[in-house]
Amino acid sequence: MPRRKNVYSSFPTFVEHKGKLYIYYRQGTKDKRQCHGMDGVVREIILEKEEFFHQLKDRSLRLTSGNSFSRWISKTRRRVKAYRDSDESWESCGTVVFSSENELDAIVSRLDENRFSLCTRTYIPGKAIAPTVSFAAEPDFDDRWPVTIPSIDWFVFYGKSFTSSRGYVFPAYGQRKGEPVIRPFLLVTDDGHHWDLLATITDYPREVILNESSIVFDGHSYYMFMRQDNGPFGIWVTESTDLLQWSPPKKLFSMAHAPMAIHQKGQILLAYRRLMTINQSAVGLAEFNPLSDLSTGKAKQTDFGEYGLTGRKLLDFYSGNPYDGGYADLAWVDEKLVTLYYLGNRDAEPAVRFSVLDPRELPSRQVLR
Repeated sequence: MPRRKNVYSSFPTFVEHKGKLYIYYRQGTKDKRQCHGMDGVVREIILEKEEFFHQLKDRSLRLTSGNSFSRWISKTRRRVKAYRDSDESWESCGTVVFSSENELDAIVSRLDENRFSLCTRTYIPGKAIAPTVSFAAEPDFDDRWPVTIPSIDWFVFYGKSFTSSRGYVFPAYGQRKGEPVIRPFLLVTDDGHHWDLLATITDYPREVILNESSIVFDGHSYYMFMRQDNGPFGIWVTESTDLLQWSPPKKLFSMAHAPMAIHQKGQILLAYRRLMTINQSAVGLAEFNPLSDLSTGKAKQTDFGEYGLTGRKLLDFYSGNPYDGGYADLAWVDEKLVTLYYLGNRDAEPAVRFSVLDPRELPSRQVLR
C-alpha cells in the first residue's frame, strides 16, 4: 500500500488461506487532531500467493516500496479479489469492508482450519464505543457484532486470537469496573455472542503501565508479550500453562512497543516497534528462547545479555513520529518468514510494506545495533 498524500494507512494484519494472502488494514485521512488520522475505514486485499512470491524473486522487492507494490497491484488487479467493486480503483488499495465515523483496527486471525475472526473498532475521542468482532468460515467478512462484558468498563482488542480448550481466546487491554488501572487481559467466547473475562495480568509493579499483548503456545506453555506504555517503554513477558494463572511479568528489553509474536518451526519470533531516537524508529524482529520457568523468578542470562533473547535485528527504518509506524504481523509462508508492517515518515503519511526473510536471515545470535 503506497504512501499517498494526506492518506494514513496503518495497522496491517494478514492470514494465508487456500493459496492466497488475505490482508486487512486501516486507512484514514491525515488529521492534526488525531495521531492516526480520522475518517478511517477497514480495507481488504487478497493476493495470489504464487504471484506474490514470483514478484519477490526480484530482490528489489524484498522490502517492497510503495511504488513497486502499487505497480504490481495495478497489473494484477484482475486476479485480486480486493478489486471486485467497480468504484474501487487500484490506487485505493483494497475493498472497503467496514466503515464508520472512524475505524481504527483490523486484526485478522485464524482460529482453526475453517474459522477466522476479524477484530475492529470505531474510535471517536471522548466517546465509549464497544469493539466489534466478525467470524467467518473463510477470511472474508460481511457482518460484525459489538462485544461488551459487564465486569469491564472499556477495552481494546490487540494481538491474534486463537483456539484453546477453554474456547476462542482474544487478547485485549483496558480497565475493569472500579479499577483505574489499564491492564492486559484475556477474553473468551464459545459462540462469538457470549463473552467472559478469562484472566487479568496484575502481578507487576504499580508504576508500570502494560497494555497491548500477543500470545503464543509452544506446546507446553503460553507466553504473553506485553507493551510497557510508560517510560522507558519496552516489552514484557509472562508465562502460563492454563491461561488462568500467569507468572509475574519480566521485562525483556526497553525502548520498544507493539509486540506481535508467533510460534512455528520450534521457535518464537517477536516483531515490535523499536524506539531509537526522538526522530527515528524501526521495525524490529527478535527470537525468544525461554531458558527457565518464568514462575521461578530465576531468569538465566544468555550470551546476548538479556533474558530469553537469542538475537535481534532491524527490518526497516522510518523518520518522524514513532507512532506513525512499527506495528507488524508475521507468519511463515512457504518456508519464508513474511512480515507485514506500516512505516511512517516526517509527513505522517505511512505506507504498508512487506519483508520476506529466508531462515538463514533470522535474528538468531544477531546483536541489535
